[in-house]
Amino acid sequence: MPWTTRHAEDNQVLVMGYHGTITSEELEAANYHAMGLLMERKIDKVMVDCSAARAEMPILDVYKLPDLYMAEDMSRMIRVAMILPKDGYKREVYEFYEDVCRNRGFQVRLFDDGDAAWAWLESDASVSQ
Repeated sequence: MPWTTRHAEDNQVLVMGYHGTITSEELEAANYHAMGLLMERKIDKVMVDCSAARAEMPILDVYKLPDLYMAEDMSRMIRVAMILPKDGYKREVYEFYEDVCRNRGFQVRLFDDGDAAWAWLESDASVSQ
């Protein structure tokens, strides 16, 4: 399993980490797992660390993710900060994900480093800031 999750209870953040090659099936499984935790524990912030990830899925599968969120009635108030791969591998896939999520009203923002991602999650700034 190339992903991990933990609930940082002190600041009510779901922390996800992806490492190595991520397939469409693994991405979907991780998303279902995360959605279950978000709803069960009433978490509204997510830190997704993709700094060591290798996205290997068709772009259409990325496009479908917001449909999955809508089908599961996920709140658009959930804020997702995503740390990009350090080597820039397939950065365009992550940028596309950010675009399709934001176009459907989900608060997703990409970052090159973890400190900036945490600062945004802990702030009251909007997605565009």
